[in-house]
Amino acid sequence: MFRKPFPVWACAVTVDSGRGKTRREIPRVLVTPASSTDEDGFTEATVDLADMYLTEPGQTPPKSNEFVTVPASHAMHGRFQVEGEADPWPLGVHVSLRRVHG
Repeated sequence: MFRKPFPVWACAVTVDSGRGKTRREIPRVLVTPASSTDEDGFTEATVDLADMYLTEPGQTPPKSNEFVTVPASHAMHGRFQVEGEADPWPLGVHVSLRRVHG
């Protein structure tokens, strides 16, 4: 039986175009801190970059430059802008996010 990974990190997010109009909700996505590896091989996690994973069949990923709001109950809560296009991930689709300040 297939088990969904990281259930604590799963939440519903709201996607909008940035014009104040809520477009839609995507249920049960995973939102995690993004990490990068520097030239010395050290991994650095950041709260300004996030990875969002859509694991349910039929979920439509947000488009580049749309905005994603993660609820206050989640560790990565806040508003993010989608960076680039969604890409395949072994268990679904991956989307890169950057936190919007202000």
